[in-house]
Parts: sequence; C-alpha cells; structure tokens
Amino acid sequence: MLSLRKILKNESLLVIAALLAAGSFFLAAPGIDYAQQINFPVIILLFCLMAVVAGLNEAEVFPRLFAKLTQRPTSIRRLSLMLVLSCFFAAMVLTNDVALITLVPLTMLLLRGVAQQRVIFIIVMETIAANLGSMLTPVGSPQNIFLYAYYDFSPIQFLTTVAPVAVFSLLLISVVVMLPKDYPLPIAPPAQRGSFSKFSTAVYLLLFIIAILAVVGLVHYLVCLLLVVLVLLLSGRSLFRQIDYSLLLTFLFFFIFSANIGSIAAVHDYLVETLRGQEFAVSLLLSQVISNVPTAVLLAPFTADGLALLLGTNIGGLGTPIASLASLISYRLYTTMERTEKISYLKTFLMLNLFFLVVLVIFAYILN
Repeated sequence: MLSLRKILKNESLLVIAALLAAGSFFLAAPGIDYAQQINFPVIILLFCLMAVVAGLNEAEVFPRLFAKLTQRPTSIRRLSLMLVLSCFFAAMVLTNDVALITLVPLTMLLLRGVAQQRVIFIIVMETIAANLGSMLTPVGSPQNIFLYAYYDFSPIQFLTTVAPVAVFSLLLISVVVMLPKDYPLPIAPPAQRGSFSKFSTAVYLLLFIIAILAVVGLVHYLVCLLLVVLVLLLSGRSLFRQIDYSLLLTFLFFFIFSANIGSIAAVHDYLVETLRGQEFAVSLLLSQVISNVPTAVLLAPFTADGLALLLGTNIGGLGTPIASLASLISYRLYTTMERTEKISYLKTFLMLNLFFLVVLVIFAYILN
C-alpha cells in the first residue's frame, strides 16, 4: 500500500484534480450530462497510445535503434546533438514523456564519467527538445491529442499553426547544443540486450499506425480500443501495468471540474470574456502553474480559438519545472543517478527554459 505522503508527492496533480472535481460538485448547476461533457474518445485514445508504445518499448525497438546510433566513437558535441535531436523527433510519435523515459536513461549510461554540468545541460536540452518536437504532431503530447479531437482540427490547420514554431525551435535547439566546448568522447559498445520477437514488434507497429489513424479520425476509436485490448490480453497482459492511469484519471477529473464550473453562468461568462483574444497568453501563463495538459482541458470549453490554445499550451510547456509533466519526468530520472547536483540542475533548467520561452513567445507574436 502506498502511503498518503508518497501519493501526495508522486501524484500531486492527480490529487489536486480530484479535489477540484469533488469540490466543484457543490457549486455546479443541476442536470449536467457528464456522459456528454467527459471526452471519453480522448481518454481511450491516450490509453491505446500508452499501451502500444509500452509494447514497442518492451520489444526494445527504440532502445536498440538509439544504441546503434551511438555505438561508434564520437565527440561530446556530436553525441549531444544526436541525443537531443533524437528526443525532438522521437517525441513526435512517442509523445514527449515516453521519448524522455526512453532516452534520458540511455543518456546517463553513455555519459558516465562526463562532468555533471555537461550531463545536466544535455538532459535539460533533451527535455526542451521533447516538449517542442512533440508540438508538430497530434499524437506528440496529451494536450495535442485532446485539442485535435476537441476542435476537430484539419491536418492543414494543425500544421500551419505549429510547424513554423517547431521548425524555428529545431534550428534554435541545434545552435544552443553546439555552443559548449567540444572534445573527443569514446563510446563503449552497448550492452547486449535480450532477444525480441519480430512478430510482436510488427504487431505493435501495426497497432501504432491504427492508433494514429484513430487520432486523426480515419479509424473509429472503439475499433482501436478493441484491437489494442485484444492484443494485450492475448500476448501482453503485463503491459496493462505500464499504462499511466494517473494521467487518464487526471484528464477525467479535469473534465468533470470544467463541466461543473462551466455550468455556473456567471463563471462561464467571465471566463469566456477573459479568454477572448487572449487565449495564447492565458494558456501560456496558466501552464506555468498547473501544467499544459490540464490547462488545455480547463480552457477549451470557454473559447472557440483552439489554434491559439494549441500554440499557447505547447510553448507553455517551457518555463517552470511543472509547466510540462515531461519536465518532471526528466528531473526524476536525473535524480536516480549516483552523483546528482539538484540545485545546479534546477538552475540550468530555469535558465534554458526561460530563454527558449521568451524567444519563442516573441517569435509567435511576430508570426501573428
């Protein structure tokens, strides 16, 4: 049994969401149809994507690929760029948190013996890269999955909104990663991994394609759910334990909270008026306090400008350590190292994140 203190520490956002949902019942107007207000398709699609990516990770598809990329002797600058850009592009298909869960441990393994400050710099840049790379696809992050389905974006609408910022981010990340001093860095051969099933890998790759098609509306989400559950029951029951149910519950509780608060006429009208024309700024600032995923869920019912919300929550993933759940994942993974400098990590994190946040906000305002 998890202690209450451990639950509050590890699942603080879930606890806050549950308390907000429970408290809002006392304020809500009667007669709310929660079956309509709760976006079950988004929760189901998130479940499917988590399960499929867990299957691909168990087959060691991504660790094997990244290990091959880094098995030859190289320089610290070249390796840094390779790892950071791998996070950027992997986040587009794996989601930002899964990309970091996969790559940060590999980074720490490859950089044993490297100065801590350089390790911190690379991990922080990987985190920034994952958060910014994830904005380019509807499946790159939980808030993208939600907003894409909620506003029924077309692929053109989505890409024309985020692509300029994502491309500029890629260039900026590449420049920043190349700034620190370079020196030769021999890479030890990767440890031998266990055997894996080509058949299982093919099955999960097919399921991944089906899940992406479900996100963009070409496959019904219930068909996707049926196929994923069937495969897991037949060959991967252990994967059920690897799904982030706390994130799914957080979505559920914030849907309930938004529905309850939105049912209060005065509050609804105030939020609609406050957001009008300020969706980008409000979502970006709110993300710094409660993270970008719940920000998207909370604000969506009160504005029709989903594209501004999309851009605000994605850029808003930069900034504070809680602006994106993926940033917390990187920090937790870093603290598992034998030698850690937590204060130095947080200083580097804030310095680089605030730099990227300011530059991208200016760039976004210039575009618009």
